[in-house]
Amino acid sequence: MKRVFALLLLALVLCGCTAESPEETTDNTTETLPAVEPTEPTGCYVPDSAMEAATDGAVQEYTPDIEEPYALAVMGSDLVIFSGTDTTTLTKLTGENRYITAAVTLSIRIEPEDPSVLVTEKGVFYYDAPSSELVQLGTGLKEISRVRLPEELMGEPVVSADRKRVYFCTQQHVWELTLETGIQRMIKEVSEYFVTAQSLLMNDTVLCCVLEDGEQMFLSTENGKTLWQGSDRIRVEGVGETWCALIPEGIADVWVFGTGEETDGMLLPESFAARGWYLEQQNSLIEPYVEGNTARLEYYDLKTGLCASALSLSGTVLDVTEESAFVWVLGEDGLYRWDIQGLPTGDETVYTTPRYTLENPDEAGYAQCAVYAEELGDRYGVKILFGDEAVAVQPREYDLTGEYLVPVLLAELEKLETLLSVYPEGMLADAVKETTGGTLYICLAREVKGSAELGIPDAVGGTHFWDGEDSRVVMAVGQESGEWYHQMYHALETRLMSNSKACYDWEYLNPKGFDYDYSNLLNRSREDEGWLEGENRYFIDLYSMSFPMEDRARIMEYAMMEGFGDYFTSDAMQAKLLALCIGLREAYGLKKSPEIFLWEQYLREPIAYSK
Repeated sequence: MKRVFALLLLALVLCGCTAESPEETTDNTTETLPAVEPTEPTGCYVPDSAMEAATDGAVQEYTPDIEEPYALAVMGSDLVIFSGTDTTTLTKLTGENRYITAAVTLSIRIEPEDPSVLVTEKGVFYYDAPSSELVQLGTGLKEISRVRLPEELMGEPVVSADRKRVYFCTQQHVWELTLETGIQRMIKEVSEYFVTAQSLLMNDTVLCCVLEDGEQMFLSTENGKTLWQGSDRIRVEGVGETWCALIPEGIADVWVFGTGEETDGMLLPESFAARGWYLEQQNSLIEPYVEGNTARLEYYDLKTGLCASALSLSGTVLDVTEESAFVWVLGEDGLYRWDIQGLPTGDETVYTTPRYTLENPDEAGYAQCAVYAEELGDRYGVKILFGDEAVAVQPREYDLTGEYLVPVLLAELEKLETLLSVYPEGMLADAVKETTGGTLYICLAREVKGSAELGIPDAVGGTHFWDGEDSRVVMAVGQESGEWYHQMYHALETRLMSNSKACYDWEYLNPKGFDYDYSNLLNRSREDEGWLEGENRYFIDLYSMSFPMEDRARIMEYAMMEGFGDYFTSDAMQAKLLALCIGLREAYGLKKSPEIFLWEQYLREPIAYSK
């Protein structure tokens, strides 16, 4: 009786009925009960999370119980999380709730960015280097095949997107292997180099390889023809018609993007350090910006150039990938599904520009920089040059490369404005005008390269030289303030030594028996660090022992920066700093100033000025 009652109650519940008597009906047909939808396992979705509430449902939160996650990939409609340290565990998450349906632990460490790793709706490929085998896992993450590759293989193989071909390198040869037939053909012989495969692009028609000297080589997979080869290490992403390349441009990393063989434009992140993710299906870029324990992810639509959406998360962002119209974000605090359309920024600024180069610069932007540079020059009594004008005045010992990225130049001018403001009014102009009647020029360049034959390092942060009556400070963009202060002191020193006797006895401020090297080459071999410690400190560093003027410039460099008071605790360093401070006051008409100048911040006692 109890069993009959239970079955009756179940039928009533499934029919959506109550315990009340049903209405009478004259329909004699047999009633069919509605099908019961299977219940999806709970999974790791967090309903009504704080993040979901704060974004009006645009961001859903998931908390998979996986230790040491580090990467994420999409397998059709499923997700695969990579975790582990020395080994790799692949965990498959399925359904709206993202519940675990499969997992496997590999004996090696692999990353989604590895050349051999390919994750598609049909499974996973990876290269097992210890066994020299290409391994294929099915959608259930169970191993279904292994293909033996030559033991002399260099680096890793690359699998085509259609999973039919494998490309790999053996010393000076590039090979293609058809998986179905086992037929192997050589597509390129590279003389005098070792070469490794890196990635496939443009619907598997282009193979990117890396040579032993770091050069990249792009080959046609059809005939092995070299399409491009160069020393600039660029990161190219996108296997189809749309692509995106991360190109180093001096201090900046520039995203250049396009379709087919056409370049559509470029995106230069505000920090100049692009390190984000390209989402090929959505033709978009995500750039991370970190402040403290918060990461802000900005979504740039490359078609419109707009920052269409932005998401802030606590903790570290480990990986980002895309699934249809959504973006998945793996963070150290959880997994998030981000609906771009549901979280708009409303920002109408276009952040992409045409592809500017040294040969094709941004002329309008140059004009903006020129106005700013002239304004600064008039305010501080100097002249500021950049681009071709800076390159045109290079000294014979150096080669300059002009900076042509306008955002970099504008940022450098903003920094220069702050640096110039620490000098008293008229001081910089008087450094040259009252000495030779000339002008102090500040020349901004992308790179400043020296001559090895003359004992000058290949790349330097800056230099100073006299060009007739004019004094020129040449600086590579992106330098720290200390390098600026160092070179600016060189520009100030001629007047200091000509109009003050404060530093005439400089040699007597050094330890007994010490001699400067008077050579950059000899100075590089110095090892006597006994005069660089505590109360026995006479010099900032070994480079200070090369020339007297470098000793003084190094002192001024450190004296003008915050946090270097420990370098000036000894009596000897106080004596040197005091001599320089007195010399600057005397030479530049500052003896009566009650102001404590920036370079005087580490003096034990303020200089007594004359009223």
